[in-house]
Order: sequence, then C-alpha cells, then structure tokens
Amino acid sequence: MKTLSDVENEVDQLVDKLGNPIDKNIKQVVVALRYSGFNTTASCEGHLDHGFPYPWVDIRYKDSKSRENKKRRLSKYIKQFYKTRESTHPLFLQDFADFRLQNVKWPRSAQKRKSHEEPRSQRLLVEYQKEMNEFTIFLLSIQSEDHRSI
Repeated sequence: MKTLSDVENEVDQLVDKLGNPIDKNIKQVVVALRYSGFNTTASCEGHLDHGFPYPWVDIRYKDSKSRENKKRRLSKYIKQFYKTRESTHPLFLQDFADFRLQNVKWPRSAQKRKSHEEPRSQRLLVEYQKEMNEFTIFLLSIQSEDHRSI
C-alpha cells in the first residue's frame, strides 16, 4: 500500500500537456483523492483570467463498474463531509469525462452550457478553494483512520 508521502512524490512528477506542474492550490486535493484510491486525470485550482473560475478535479475509469463504484464512494464521503456543516458553495460530482469534483453546477444541456458563464470574482474563487481544501483535510483524516485500522 502506498504511503501519503509516496502519493505526494508521484503527484509532484505530474505535468500537463504543456509541461506545467499541477496548480499549487489544487495539488493537495489531487494527493488526497489519489491517496483515497481515486484515479484523477486532470485538475485546476481555478483562474479568473482563463478557464473556469473555480477549482475542479476530473476522475476517470476504463470500465463502467469501477466508475460507478468510485462515484458512489466519493458521493458518500461528500455526504459525510456535509453531515455536520453547511456551505454556500458545496462540493458535488458533475458528470463530465467520468465525473468531476467541483463547487459549481453546470446546466444540463450542452447548448445552455456553452452560453453559461460563471461570475469571475476573486472572493468567490477563494471561497470555492477554501471549501475544496477543507474537504481535502476531511478526506485525509478519513484515510489516516482507515490506514491506522489496517
């Protein structure tokens, strides 16, 4: 079984198609998800000048059974996270690629999605990132409990 340090070292080696490392404000989320057994394939911390103005992480699987099992498991963690807390920007799983962890819901139709523009606000971006980071702490705490019980 990989240690948290092993996963951190693996994530440190990841680069995008342009050779850029993972954005520093999403890196720990990717580490926590991978350490928890989720196959992350793309991520972004959110940007105001390009891309989406909120953080997200894509999770993919080659077979539909693995996809559904992992999606159900991550949904369970999200529900557990919000059992004792409220948020104005809760995380959820958006169907995209296989599924994407993010704070902002997209319209269902592709046509509406093309015209849908999220507000670009530094305050909102910071709030979205804070929510994602708090979920990361929660997820790592669950995994450390699971690893101690093994």
